[in-house]
Parts: sequence; structure tokens; C-alpha cells
Amino acid sequence: MPTNYVLIDFENVQPKNLEVLAEHPFKVLVFVGANQVKVPFELASAMQLLGDDARYIKRV
Repeated sequence: MPTNYVLIDFENVQPKNLEVLAEHPFKVLVFVGANQVKVPFELASAMQLLGDDARYIKRV
């Protein structure tokens, strides 16, 4: 089964729900801007549920 990637530019898109992705073979990459110092608890919690299939990438 192929792995699908979801790329999220957090400066422009703030997803409301990532839970549906946990049921499918997705890897989630959230790109966070250099000046962003916080992410909402809901996003951080959803990313933790995805485990190794989720990563934050800090843009510089």
C-alpha cells in the first residue's frame, strides 16, 4: 500500500482536525514559519497521536 504525504504550510493553513488521517497510511509534515513560536494544543495533540507519521519542520 503506498504512503501518502500531507504537507501543511501552517502560516497559511491551520487545520481543524487531523484525526481522520490516523486511520490511513498518511505521513504529515507541518511547516512552521521562522517567526511562529506557538501551535495550538489541538494541533500538537493530533500530531502526537500520529506518532512517527507526523513531523514539524521549522522554516528559516
